[in-house]
Formats: sequence, structure tokens, C-alpha cells
Amino acid sequence: MRMKNTAPGQRGYTLIEIAVVIVLVGVIFLLAIPRVQDTLTSDRMRAAARNLSGAARELKAAAVREQVDHFLHLDLDRRVVWNTRDDMTAELRTVRRSQARPLPSGVKIADVAFAGEGKKNQGEAVIRFFAQGYVQPAAIHLTDDERAMTLIFEPFLSTFEVKDSYVDLWQTASS
Repeated sequence: MRMKNTAPGQRGYTLIEIAVVIVLVGVIFLLAIPRVQDTLTSDRMRAAARNLSGAARELKAAAVREQVDHFLHLDLDRRVVWNTRDDMTAELRTVRRSQARPLPSGVKIADVAFAGEGKKNQGEAVIRFFAQGYVQPAAIHLTDDERAMTLIFEPFLSTFEVKDSYVDLWQTASS
């Protein structure tokens, strides 16, 4: 089989055409990268909020089912979370603390606000889930240094509300 030669008038792409395509691809990447980064960051923040609200739901249900108060511990400095029960021994509490789950990469707890008690932005914050089925009113503020989310714990609601911004619920109580 023989291949035909191209006609003398047909040519490939010119250097200018290739340069224009490269510039256009570069512009598209420059526009897309911030959106991809925002999506990845948003997913990490949403994952942290989902994990915390899921843990809270489980603790609330366990407290009612077992008729024992449960606690969600948040170490704001180490960025880890664990839970305990009121009837645990000191040794078992230490074991639970050593098995703490880290927050997703880049996400940290800015502070935890408690109704009537103010905010805690360092050390350990503890949210109590009562055997009677209610939770200590609190708001966990998550951040990734660019954005913030708030996870709201209302005493008598069965769900935990997530807001896509920093919501200061008890600003008068903490002033």
C-alpha cells in the first residue's frame, strides 16, 4: 500500500496558531485552579462538619439509649476529637483520648461558643449530651483560614444545623 504525499499547498499548524492555543489553555487553567482549590477546601470543611454532626447524633442517641451522659471532646490546639461517657474510668478516658480522630487537613476549630459561658479558643472544649435527650447549647466554628463554617448544637433539636459562615449566636452572653 502506498501513501499519497500531501499537496504542496497543505501545511501543518503555524507557530502562531500553536502559541495561541497554549495561551488559551493557560488562561483556562488559571481560571479553573482557584475554583478547584475552593471545591477541595469546601469538601474538607463539609467533611469536618459532617463528621462532627454525625458523631453528635451518635452520642445523643447513645446517651438516651444507655441512660448515661456522653461527652464530645474537642482539642482546639491539636485539632483532634474524641468522646467519652460519664461512667468511664480514668484509664479508659485516657485510652479514648489517645485514639482521638484528627480533623481533615487544613481545617481547624477557631473556637467553641457556649450559651452563657462565652467562647473557648484554646485547650479542650467539651460538649455534654444528656441522658434525657438534650445537648448543651454550643456552636463549633470551623475554619481553613479563608472560610468559616458553624455547627450549631441546640438543646432540644434532633439535628445539628450547619451554616456556611461564622455565626456568633451568643455574642451578648460572651461580652
